[in-house]
Amino acid sequence: MKSTVVRYLDNLPDPWPRQSAEAVIMMIRGAGVLDEFIKWGHPYFSLRGHAIVKIYTARDWINVFFYQGAELPDPTALLGAEGRSSMRRLQIFRGQGMPGGLPELIRQAIIHAEQSGQPRPR
Repeated sequence: MKSTVVRYLDNLPDPWPRQSAEAVIMMIRGAGVLDEFIKWGHPYFSLRGHAIVKIYTARDWINVFFYQGAELPDPTALLGAEGRSSMRRLQIFRGQGMPGGLPELIRQAIIHAEQSGQPRPR
């Protein structure tokens, strides 16, 4: 049986944004064991109930939201602010390559969750 996230991908137009959204999801999955499901109509990833990252696909871009993004190291300034919250967003536009720093941001988000008292599943 397909996961809800895989069914989500199956319903996206190919090649854009499906291939790019799939690449982001593979990076998220490769960074650690996270719970994944659809929340508010989009893929959402958490660590034992602690929100880590979600993605939102649109016609010409994909937003990758980091719930505690303001607290993550971002040496290449990939993250944009989302108002006064600690959430930060990375945008990937149609025709743009995958940002090289994205896997490290995902990894740092998981580490941050672990250090915030959320133990990493084995």
